[in-house]
Amino acid sequence: MITKPLTLLAAESGCSVKASPFELEQVLQHIKRDDQAFLDKRDAGTFFVNDELNFAQNIDVITPVSDIPEVFGEIAVEHSLSDLYAVGAKPITGMLFLGFPLADVEIGTVSRILAGALERFERANIKFLKGHTIISTQLQLGVAVTGIISSSPISHIGSRPGDSIILTKPLGNGIVTTALKFKNAGLISQNIDEMVKYSEKQMLISNSIASSIANQLGVNACTDVSGFGLIGHLYEMLHYDRLSAEINFEDIPLIPGVLNLVSQSIYSGASEKNAAYYWDSCEFNKLCHEEKLILFDAQTSGGLLITVSPDKEKALLAALKRNGIETYARIGIVTESSTRAIIILKK
Repeated sequence: MITKPLTLLAAESGCSVKASPFELEQVLQHIKRDDQAFLDKRDAGTFFVNDELNFAQNIDVITPVSDIPEVFGEIAVEHSLSDLYAVGAKPITGMLFLGFPLADVEIGTVSRILAGALERFERANIKFLKGHTIISTQLQLGVAVTGIISSSPISHIGSRPGDSIILTKPLGNGIVTTALKFKNAGLISQNIDEMVKYSEKQMLISNSIASSIANQLGVNACTDVSGFGLIGHLYEMLHYDRLSAEINFEDIPLIPGVLNLVSQSIYSGASEKNAAYYWDSCEFNKLCHEEKLILFDAQTSGGLLITVSPDKEKALLAALKRNGIETYARIGIVTESSTRAIIILKK
């Protein structure tokens, strides 16, 4: 059997395989529902039990973001868990779904993917329940997780004018995984090994610590940055309350080297779709085209995006640093409604 690198076993990598916001909107408009589950673009759903207990559930399916089987399995778990962490939930159980092309991947490789996922469950003290496998045309791993919330969930809405906007991971992993696919396909020859290692390291960082800090401190809103990119997820935080934001581009942490990749037209199709959908909601000040595109990059296992009142900002940043969060930044502020939902500034 001639096997391919994992990242060539799917048309898109990671969360880039997700339906675009436009496609999702078109699908949902034919379903006559007005409950929060259909209005909320976050993946995790919450269920009220009583004043002291809420359940949260999430399911995510992604394609390979790494050519290392165990790393792909681990990242898939962290990606799904991020939605639980965004609502302040503690994960307790997990299930797996695996689809793989039998003719293109060795059974031993499939076992290694599952081993990586199970290792992450064990690390997070999650009870693995069951799984399901199918033969499919693309390699894909799905992770369903359930968590408990001892008080009220952290909402993705409820930001207030003057709030600081905090991001806990750098942007750009969708660009890096796309570059890895291009390299494996022989479309580029650039040495991106170190960039790939750094990107995978960031995707493997759990958002559990940042979530715990946000929960204890009492932030106003939180979501995770994934398939809709930074702009898309920030927009979804703001538009319900008819708020806007001013973002300082130079304060946004980026994976080193991603601007150079974008300048070579290396980015995912999902990022282009995000840009097309959210572009008119933005005002760009002095940004070049490459810098704009990074803001729409579809992330896998991205950081948390948090809005917090100014009087709590210092404590939040100090706690993130004290607890070993490597990359975090205050990237802007929430404002009253403006002509554009998101204004991105550059000096």
